[in-house]
Amino acid sequence: EEDCVPATAPCSSISYNTAEAGTAVYTNDDITINHTFITDNEATVVHILQLAGNADLTLINVLLKNNVVDAGAIIYNNFASGSLNLAHVTAKDNDADDIVSAPTGDIIVIGSILYDNTYSDDTIDASLGATLTGSCNDIETPSDVPGGANNLDVDPDWSGDVPQEEDVLDICPAL
Repeated sequence: EEDCVPATAPCSSISYNTAEAGTAVYTNDDITINHTFITDNEATVVHILQLAGNADLTLINVLLKNNVVDAGAIIYNNFASGSLNLAHVTAKDNDADDIVSAPTGDIIVIGSILYDNTYSDDTIDASLGATLTGSCNDIETPSDVPGGANNLDVDPDWSGDVPQEEDVLDICPAL
């Protein structure tokens, strides 16, 4: 969109959806969601975003906020061999079993912040064999990420004093 200015407002949003026995967004095709607010959605059973088949789900510059899942995850890879790719994603004030969950496939998390979420299991669940990699993330409770996660949580001190720009760039050159 020509009028899309992510610094001042979302370019699109997926908001205020309710799924009583399903998923707010379900895909078995590759999908990229960019510069989007995904907020205030509710799924009684299942998930907010669900990936199936061999599809890849890519989130770039996305805000996940105030989503509620009674029994499931905010983002879920349903035994798919595809990948969940999160780049510059902020997940805050969500309530679910897991924030991100994938029994199989790949989870790649880069330059993302996950904090102040309520979950009963894990922040990121890759415990059944999914490959989990990432860098330069600030995850509130990295101990709740099964498997350690290959440099998944390199905290550039965003939660303390605001570091100087050059300090952040030295720690996380992708930013």
